[in-house]
Amino acid sequence: MIRDLLFTDLDGARLPDPETVIHAAADEPRYLERVPGLRSVLVDDAASRYHRYLALLALTAWGHAPVYPVVAATVEQGRGSPWHGMLTDAAGRDLTFPALAEAVADGARFVPDIAEPDRRRVLRAMVDKADQLYFGWQLARAADDESFAPDLAAVVERGLTRPADAWTVPAVPKPVCTVVPPPSAVPPALRPMRTFPTPKAPRFGSAGFHLALQLADLCAVLAKHDRARAVPLARELLRRDSSTVVRTHLCSVVPFDA
Repeated sequence: MIRDLLFTDLDGARLPDPETVIHAAADEPRYLERVPGLRSVLVDDAASRYHRYLALLALTAWGHAPVYPVVAATVEQGRGSPWHGMLTDAAGRDLTFPALAEAVADGARFVPDIAEPDRRRVLRAMVDKADQLYFGWQLARAADDESFAPDLAAVVERGLTRPADAWTVPAVPKPVCTVVPPPSAVPPALRPMRTFPTPKAPRFGSAGFHLALQLADLCAVLAKHDRARAVPLARELLRRDSSTVVRTHLCSVVPFDA
């Protein structure tokens, strides 16, 4: 069923990914006629976890308010959620929550006014977990609203109290090569080969993701709405992690030469 709902366009052509259908609904409301089918998949215990997760993503992105309690419960469960691990990136980080944050943001285009407070409650629940779960840039985009400023400040402040091992910055593996003598000095059959290590996913601290970078993105959004509160938080973040990437993400709050 999920193939027909999320991997097929309105002309019946098969699609390689569900995002095409999910995003197309903004311009073609006929896709919203698939909501009842997606609801059936979501509540079908016999359906695969992945298919149910895709149904949840689509319904959330289309502002279908009845699924907001499901999203909120997923965020509350965190790494214990049945959806955790459905999507991962090259670094091995789980993308469950970044995808959900993006879906909640996209849902603003569809959600009826009466259900907008429910959508915002879900976003607040996500912001509240931003020092514990990986949300990527998607949460910063979703929470870019003045009403979220107190929540953003609170989670950055709390994140700054995390123990030192949560702030571990992933090390970039250095290639190791064998010194090779001039070819003329060694018979061809005995010439050693240059060897390089197999690339490994970066290892993060106990947070499981680049905590300073995620908090930096939230702090940058906070600065748009409450700069007086954001600047000291940004400076404290830079005392914890002054890497180029974190400084870059905070440059709108604390200039590089500050």
